Amino acid sequence: MRFDFIHEAIKEVAYPRFFLAQPLTDFERRRLDALPQLPPSYVEFLNTFGRARFFRELDRDTHHLFVFPPPEKVHFYGDSYMMDIAATDSTGVSCKFSELAVGVEPPLYDMASGSPRRRADSFMDWLTKAREGRRRRYTKKAWASVLGGPAPFTRAEQRIVEIRRGFSWRQLSPHNGMVAIEFTNASDGSLRRYSIGVKDKYGLRMVGGFFVDVAHVAPGTTAVVHVPLGGYSHLLTAENSVLFDKGDPKPESRGDFWEFRGLNDEAA
Repeated sequence: MRFDFIHEAIKEVAYPRFFLAQPLTDFERRRLDALPQLPPSYVEFLNTFGRARFFRELDRDTHHLFVFPPPEKVHFYGDSYMMDIAATDSTGVSCKFSELAVGVEPPLYDMASGSPRRRADSFMDWLTKAREGRRRRYTKKAWASVLGGPAPFTRAEQRIVEIRRGFSWRQLSPHNGMVAIEFTNASDGSLRRYSIGVKDKYGLRMVGGFFVDVAHVAPGTTAVVHVPLGGYSHLLTAENSVLFDKGDPKPESRGDFWEFRGLNDEAA
């Protein structure tokens, strides 16, 4: 099969969500079926894996290679409409709508220079090169972790998880342009920071997170914390910010939680 090398790679790794594949939605499937002129290898990939996020960053739920279904909109660059179909963490790749034809594998272009630049002879050519490039980024030690899985929580880290589970929160109305959160600490310990997700309420611009200072929220107390938008101020307002729970930390996602930084000072 065309993608045996990916199937084999998926089988050999033990790191959770390292190769993450998500089935297409019904809407995405209908859009794919309505475009028979798409590159055959790209269509086969989507039919096999769906939306893909490959080559995870260790300790964080961030990936370095992406393949996504055909978008709802195409963009005009230079002399052609371009359809975005895949990306790495450094650049996206597109095919020219004018070069699409049934059964044809067209070249892919990137837009890093502001105009279409030929990046690969085909989707398979791009995927092979991108895969090899992402793989080379992992040191021998890091790849051993990919194959063997993340290190389990230490006793100190597990203590952080237990304290965090004792925290609850609710989002309040904004205050002076800042996000307001009411925290209750029902645990028997304290945290310096609490990691919480944030996105815009329209689901259009971004998904990120705040690392909220909760050092003053002692066991058995409730306090309101006002969080400035900081680096998100060009993307969000306090009014359209929607907070969401990041779930329990796991060994493979410890890097996404500031609770684990400076453990000697975090837990009490």
